[in-house]
Amino acid sequence: MKSVYVNWGKIVMINMNSVWSIDDITPNGMLPIKDRDLFLIKLVHLNANISAGIRYLLVRDGLIDIKNNSASKLSFGQSYSFDEDALKSFISSYKFGPNKKKIPILRGDTIGGYVYRRKDIEADLQDKIEYYYKRAKVNIMKPEQDPRIPKIRNKGIQPRSKLFIFNVGQGDTILLELQGGELWLIDAYFWRKETYDSFKRWIKERYRTIKLTRLIISHFHYDHIRYAAKVVEDFEPKEVIVDNSYTHKTGAAQNLLNICDSRGILKVLDNSRQMRLGDDEIKLIRTNNFPGSHQLSPDPNEHAIALCIKTINSLALLSADIPGWLLESLVTNGGPASSKLPNKIYKVTHHCSLTGDHDPFLNEFLPTRAATSCALKNRYGFPHDPPRSKINRLTNYLHDITYTRPLGCPITYELV
Repeated sequence: MKSVYVNWGKIVMINMNSVWSIDDITPNGMLPIKDRDLFLIKLVHLNANISAGIRYLLVRDGLIDIKNNSASKLSFGQSYSFDEDALKSFISSYKFGPNKKKIPILRGDTIGGYVYRRKDIEADLQDKIEYYYKRAKVNIMKPEQDPRIPKIRNKGIQPRSKLFIFNVGQGDTILLELQGGELWLIDAYFWRKETYDSFKRWIKERYRTIKLTRLIISHFHYDHIRYAAKVVEDFEPKEVIVDNSYTHKTGAAQNLLNICDSRGILKVLDNSRQMRLGDDEIKLIRTNNFPGSHQLSPDPNEHAIALCIKTINSLALLSADIPGWLLESLVTNGGPASSKLPNKIYKVTHHCSLTGDHDPFLNEFLPTRAATSCALKNRYGFPHDPPRSKINRLTNYLHDITYTRPLGCPITYELV
């Protein structure tokens, strides 16, 4: 038999052994479509290195189980093969997104008969990923000041840390240039090879090197790790820091953890931790340490690492894709984001989607600058309103969006 994957409504034959894992599920209320009964499924090929590694399907509400309690419905991290002959009678297309491209839609109330759950693949991925976690080191940062960098007394001449947010398409790649010359990369998504090559040239021209101190993976969605294994090969970070509270069973996650394990650089963030570099305070925060974390679903967005970088007059919050109701804990419970500093930079959560539209968080954090990472005319309709208009008002329209920047010209903030 044959199986299929679908590219904007055109059915293309591939070998039946091809397996696709569910990387993300976007609820109907967050899509720019009139039919509120539809969910958007992002499928990632088991072989994450192939160029055609992502496909999208629209499915009905009745086929989705967000909490992963049903074996007969679709959920995060599950793997499938598709039967071509049976699938043809269940598939049509839907004009979707700003460009009105056709996305295939699965009709019917069951996945039986044309979609085959690959529990063998899921079990293999889980075993391998958990094996890498067990071999990883923990306690990756000491809370005391880094002894290599003396505390800077003269505030007038101190070197300033910088934050760079790159235009990489529909995903996140953020660089921190810290005191003492440390370079931290947070996530590693690039739309295509040309985007990645432009990033490499920018790094080499600015720093005369392509070495990283740390690569931090906020969470394991494909739009945050697509090029992470390649970054490890090319930039040779000393540490790769991950949160192991949730196993996202995809080939991309396995590939990244495999290369990190082989180099002995995989570090598991076992608890929220902080360190100092000069006068800068840096805190890595796990969502599993937030109040209310017992309510977390299998969505990787809810099992993530946020960063707070605090300088003398500035605070930067790198929020990954964490929902707004979880980010509220950073300010209402006396967390680092509750600091009353004149300059507050907010990397807007989840590409400025409705997920982050949470007034208690925004009204407490009160950003003075903000940046959203998303692609021009993306299929999700990001940035969404009302969060975009609220952030515009709070920042007096100092709200930058990556798609307005050319390659090699990132959004830049100086953390004074």
